[in-house]
Amino acid sequence: MDHDTTPIAPMPHDPRDRDSPRIPPDERASGRSGLRDPGSPVAGVVSWLAVAGMVGLILLSHTMVGASEQKQTEPSPTAGILQLFARYAAAATELAPGAQSAQVRDELLDTIESTVATPDDALRATLAAHGMGATERAAKILDRVTDPTGEGITPLPGDVPEQRPAYIAEDAARVRTVLESGAEALDPADWAVLSDHHGWFAYYGRTAGMPPTASDRQAALRPADRTLFAIVALAFTGGTGLLGGVVLLIVLLIRLGNGRVRTRYTPPAPGGSVYLETLAIFLAAFVALGLIGDAIRTSTNTDPPEALMWLLPLVLLWPMVRGARRVETKYALGWHRGEGFLKEIGAGLVGYLAGLPVVALGFLLTLLLAFLMAAVSGAQGPPPSHPVVQQAGGGGVWSVLSLYLLASVWAPIVEESVFRGALFHHLRGRLGALASAAIVGFIFAIIHPQGILLVPPLMALGFVFCMIREWRGSLIGSMAAHALHNAVLITVLIVAMS
Repeated sequence: MDHDTTPIAPMPHDPRDRDSPRIPPDERASGRSGLRDPGSPVAGVVSWLAVAGMVGLILLSHTMVGASEQKQTEPSPTAGILQLFARYAAAATELAPGAQSAQVRDELLDTIESTVATPDDALRATLAAHGMGATERAAKILDRVTDPTGEGITPLPGDVPEQRPAYIAEDAARVRTVLESGAEALDPADWAVLSDHHGWFAYYGRTAGMPPTASDRQAALRPADRTLFAIVALAFTGGTGLLGGVVLLIVLLIRLGNGRVRTRYTPPAPGGSVYLETLAIFLAAFVALGLIGDAIRTSTNTDPPEALMWLLPLVLLWPMVRGARRVETKYALGWHRGEGFLKEIGAGLVGYLAGLPVVALGFLLTLLLAFLMAAVSGAQGPPPSHPVVQQAGGGGVWSVLSLYLLASVWAPIVEESVFRGALFHHLRGRLGALASAAIVGFIFAIIHPQGILLVPPLMALGFVFCMIREWRGSLIGSMAAHALHNAVLITVLIVAMS
C-alpha cells in the first residue's frame, strides 16, 4: 500500500488532558481535526473488499461449526441452550399452582422442542418431558429418533439415521424402556451410561413420579432452581436498568439539545484509509487464528492455547507502521484518558444505562423477526445460541476464569479498539455519527456466532458503544460498558448452568 504525503495536522487539544496535542482554534471550530489519516482511496476500496470477504468467511465458519456439532460422534453432557430452557421449565413447572401446572409445563415444552436439532437433543428433551410428568409428550419426542419417517413426525434437521453414532440407538432403547416400564426397569449400569452421555437430563428423568419431598427429586431440582433464580434475577435487573435508562436517555437528550452536553470526539479530515486497513487486517488475522486452531485441534486432539487470541491486539500497531505518529494513533483509537479514568468509567456506565432502551428495541425487532420467520417457514426453528453457553456449564475454575478473561477483558479492549476505535474513526471522516454508529454496529453484530435473530440487539449494543465514544472521545467509557454488559451475562450463565 502507498503512503500518503499530505502534511499531518495536530490532533484536537483538550486542556484537561496534559497529553493532548494542540490544534488551531479555526480548525477546532470547523468540527474536524484537520488530520488526514495515512492511506489512499484505492487502499480504502481494497480494504472494504477484504472486510467483506473476511465477514463472509467468518459467517461460513459459523455455519460449518454448527454442522460439525450436529455430526459429533461423542455426546457432551453439557447441552447448552437446551439445558438452560429445560432447567427453567422444570423449576417453573414445580412452582406453578396445581391447576396451572400442566398448562405451564406444556407451553414450556413447546419451547424446549423448538431447540431440538440433533438426536442427542431429542433424547434429552424426552428425558426432560418425562421428568415433568409429560410421558406421552416424551414418547412423541422420542419418536423423532426411533421413527423419524413415521406419520406426523417432524424430522430432525440434517439428521441422517444411517450416519448416526452407535450410542444414539442404544440410548434411545434405554430411554424407551424408562418411558414404558419406569426407571426401575433399567439397571444401574444403563443409568450410568445415560448419566455419562446426558448429564442432568438423565438424573432428572430418573426422578419422574417421585414426590417433591424425595431427596433424589430435590437434588435433581436444585440445578433447575438455580437456573430459574438466575433468569428471574437477570429479568429484574434488566427491567430496573431499562426504567432507569429511559429516564437517563431523556435527560441526556434534553441536556444535549440545550447545549449542556457536548461531544468530545473530533472526526478526521476525509481521505485516509489506515484505520479501515486495521479492521481488514484484524479480521484476516482472526480468520487465520481460527484455521490454526482447527489444525491444532485436528492434529493433536486438544484445544489450541487461548494465548493465541491475545496476539490479535498487535494488529492495532498497523497505523504506526503505515506512518501515523503515536499520538495520532492514540487519539484516533480513543486510547487516552479523557477527563480522567474514573470519570470516563462513570460516564461509560451512564451511557450504557441510557442506551438500554435502544438495546430493548433491538430485542423487539428480534421477536418480530422470529415471528415473521416462523410465519414464512411454518416452524419456530431453534433459538439463537452462542458457544459460551456450552462452556458456561463445563465447570472448573480455569473454565470460569477463561470465560471472564475473554468476555470482560479481551473483548472490551480488543473489540472496542477495533470497532469503536479504528472503524468508527474511519467512517466518521466521511459520515455523521448516527450513520457511522449504525454501520459499525451492523458489522460488529453480523460476525458474532449467535445467528441472524440476534443481529438487531447486538447491532443496537454496538450502536450504543459508538455513541459513548462519540460523547466521550476516549474509549474508556465504552470499554467499561462492554465489560459490565459481558460480566453480567457471564455471571448469569454460570449460575444458570452450574
